[in-house]
Amino acid sequence: MALHDGALSFPPEVWSGTLAWTGLGMLALAALALTVRAAAAGPEDAQER
Repeated sequence: MALHDGALSFPPEVWSGTLAWTGLGMLALAALALTVRAAAAGPEDAQER
């Protein structure tokens, strides 16, 4: 609906690009957080599992 009446004020390509880059950024932050958590646990915790 907002696309047809011009309420988005930007073309759909801009919005889809924004959503895609935001998603990739969030994925990178999640991967970084998991890496930091695994590194903080240390190798001795990994051997117990």
